[in-house]
Amino acid sequence: MGQKQMYCKYCAKQLAEKHRRKSGRIAKSRRRARIRNTKNDPIDPFDVFDAADWRCYLCGKSTPKSLRGTYDNRAPELDHIKPLSKGGTHTMDNVACCCRECNRIKSDDLL
Repeated sequence: MGQKQMYCKYCAKQLAEKHRRKSGRIAKSRRRARIRNTKNDPIDPFDVFDAADWRCYLCGKSTPKSLRGTYDNRAPELDHIKPLSKGGTHTMDNVACCCRECNRIKSDDLL
């Protein structure tokens, strides 16, 4: 009862880095929504990508995790279905996984 989990120094450092990256992803998205003065929830893009099985909601192509953060056309990106610039919110019901190519073509249009 109340037993503390012990990690080696390497594992503890890895966990801290993972938490820092996740916190940064959430903060960046919320900051953009706050600037536009819209409703915003703490959303981790990786949770959205996992829910979408890493597939673009527009074209259905696979968006591999390994391409995240690259300029590849199949790189996964968090897309606001109703763009923030058009009054959309940063909530789970308004975000989806989108490939970079579709996100660039869609831009801030409403579908």
